Amino acid sequence: MVTDKEKEFQAVMSEGMLVLSLNPSIKAKLDKVDNLDIEGNKFIRLENSKLFKKLHSDTLFSEGLAKVWFNNKYGFINQKGKFIVSLQYDDAGVFYDSLARVRQNGKWGFIDLKGKIVIPLKYEAVSFFSEGLAGVKMNNEWFIINKKGEISQEEKERLEKKKKRAKEVAEKKEKGSFKKLLLNNVSQGSFDYGVPWRTHLKGKWGFIDSKGNIIIPLKYNDVDVFREGLSSAKLGDKWGLINEIGKIIVPFKYDSIVRSIHLTINGDLSATKLNEKWGYINEKGSIIIPFKYQSAGPFYDDKAYVIQNGKNFRINAKGECIKDCD
Repeated sequence: MVTDKEKEFQAVMSEGMLVLSLNPSIKAKLDKVDNLDIEGNKFIRLENSKLFKKLHSDTLFSEGLAKVWFNNKYGFINQKGKFIVSLQYDDAGVFYDSLARVRQNGKWGFIDLKGKIVIPLKYEAVSFFSEGLAGVKMNNEWFIINKKGEISQEEKERLEKKKKRAKEVAEKKEKGSFKKLLLNNVSQGSFDYGVPWRTHLKGKWGFIDSKGNIIIPLKYNDVDVFREGLSSAKLGDKWGLINEIGKIIVPFKYDSIVRSIHLTINGDLSATKLNEKWGYINEKGSIIIPFKYQSAGPFYDDKAYVIQNGKNFRINAKGECIKDCD
């Protein structure tokens, strides 16, 4: 039976083995044991030295080696507890595809199962290898290399195309194209279903497609996202409604327009303010609920909150009070 004191170790299981950092009080009892078997679990005995009494591991054995560290330096041991890679790296990953990523002096590279550096430590960041490929970052750009540290022809072509696109964007920008800038300034919206993105430049708002092409000129002081083919837009200090090609559907004469989230039984209603009073208009600009409220919110599930004569209550899409009417 193993006592509680004998269970004071750090361990992780992989490949049928456990790496132990043994409590010094039980180390002496285990010095002469090369392979321990406690309650059916296999352990490796770390060599009898002060260093190994303090050695730590938080990783699995991978391809026969386990990552260990001491005093913030990393190395690798085999399943007999022997160092294959000495404690020399500032950080390290486990082995994948017979290579492990390691970091020293702020740069990453890869070593093989013998500890030999096979890909120089020159990258800002790296991923692990999978199926012979890994992602690496240099000069703030990610690309893919093989196990020889080479960039494949396909990857070279991709990078070349990327540079070419960047050059084209720069040339278009010099000619007055602000596509890249407009895309960077995109606000709420989605082009997943052909709905234009709203964007802004120098305080003016408009709409672009997913490639940065201007669909509706950036001339508005504010715009909302498109819902049901319409967007509320502000021109000067007045609001109106426009469609997805910029055609004015409701003239710019209102003090405010708040679009509803859902359609109502009376169509697409928008809370609208005119001459300090709120009411509701539909998608054609027709007044559906008169301008008589001090405040009005958008419809949700055929219900909206309004304030009249200082009283807050809920109405339906016909303008009838349905809650808190008394």
